[in-house]
Amino acid sequence: MNMNIDREVENKPQTYVALGEHSGSILAHINLEVISWCFILPIAVMLSIAHSRYTVPVQLVFLIINAIALLFGIIYNTSTPDLYENNAHHKVGWIATWVIPDYARVDFSTRNMTDHQRLYSPLNEYRWSGDSGQGTVRPTTPEEEHFPKPDGEEGEEDIAMSTPLVRGLLRNRALDKFFILHQSNSQSGVKPSSSATGIVTYSGIFRGFEIFSGLAHFIKDGIFFWYGLVILGRYMGCWAYFRWSWNLKPASSRAVTGELVESALIFTYGSTNVFLEHLAGWGKAWTAQDLEHVSISVVFFGAGLSIMGKTAATTQQEEEQETSGVSFNPMPLLTIFLLGIMMGGHKQEQMVSIMVYKQWGNLLSGAAMARAMTYITMYIKPLMPHLPARPPSELVGAFCLMSGGLIFMSSAKNIMDVMDRYDLDAMFTFNVALGLSCFIMAYEIIVLVIKAWAVKESLQYHAHSRSSV
Repeated sequence: MNMNIDREVENKPQTYVALGEHSGSILAHINLEVISWCFILPIAVMLSIAHSRYTVPVQLVFLIINAIALLFGIIYNTSTPDLYENNAHHKVGWIATWVIPDYARVDFSTRNMTDHQRLYSPLNEYRWSGDSGQGTVRPTTPEEEHFPKPDGEEGEEDIAMSTPLVRGLLRNRALDKFFILHQSNSQSGVKPSSSATGIVTYSGIFRGFEIFSGLAHFIKDGIFFWYGLVILGRYMGCWAYFRWSWNLKPASSRAVTGELVESALIFTYGSTNVFLEHLAGWGKAWTAQDLEHVSISVVFFGAGLSIMGKTAATTQQEEEQETSGVSFNPMPLLTIFLLGIMMGGHKQEQMVSIMVYKQWGNLLSGAAMARAMTYITMYIKPLMPHLPARPPSELVGAFCLMSGGLIFMSSAKNIMDVMDRYDLDAMFTFNVALGLSCFIMAYEIIVLVIKAWAVKESLQYHAHSRSSV
């Protein structure tokens, strides 16, 4: 009798992937969520940053598609057994479902009140959105007087000057300003967590103490993947107002520089990876592989902290003596290059795992070599300081970091076991990661082009609104 019960339990599907029932509902849920969050929401965020009049319609399209996807997800959950008890995807998904529509509601209400004040307020009451309201004007730096700003930045500030910061739903100017200015960052950070937990829940991996191994790989993958997105955005001219271009100095000595952000990412990698890998074997003796992970983390922890300390200790006099805005600090690229070499020779039990580690190790080393090429070209022949530089080697570095991060995510032990079970070789993850990285890079460029167009269109629209009053 017990043998029959055990046999029935073994025959039951243990993951949602193996469950063939109601596959149409879950596929509709996944596809609609990808369309709404990965394609429509980035465009809505860029339009919101540009203060475009098309922001609200695009947000409404996003909310409608997301609601339909949520409905399919609820239907699937009620029609299938709970194969991953106490999973995080349900909690994170509901948080995202309630947070994002609230942001859209705040944005919609703020824009309505802004249009009302634009029509019924004198023109001289418009001020810079970052002004305290005490009658001050927008500050100008000496560099702004001599050097023109890159395309897009000037338009955003002009729109901000013509858009008064109104009291929104919270009835508090400081809180309203914080939520309005940071809603885009919040929207961009919610969905990756929901997507990652959805993949884990649907595939049934990282159960029990293995969740710590999954956290370690997904956090590290996220750092390198978003690092690549930031480099591509920097290449396209994002954050140019902070002088993140390769040949422009920061606007002030207290400005957040690109080097400081990179060193913070390196520091985060080291600080989050010190004990996460060993937590999967909590209570057991420390192995040589655990000590290897800790030593790598200490390298990143110390290197990131030293770079941040060096950046913070740079005085205004030292900045003025520099002839260009390029920081030739070799520690970031050296740290990533060493990580690529160490991971390329990382000991693994399965051949497919050895090949996957070799792949993303080589890609990270390639990203470091691309950054070295940027340093060499900018050192030998510095470009003119009045226009932002776009070294082509940074495109290569962004691609290597994004693809290496995606392959890094798939190198977790549970994922390697699944690949071995379904007879998937290392080239499968390699080809998928390369193709997905190219597609994401292309779409990021398209979204930034839409944002640049929206800035110019909004300038013309606001100028026409002023002239008609």
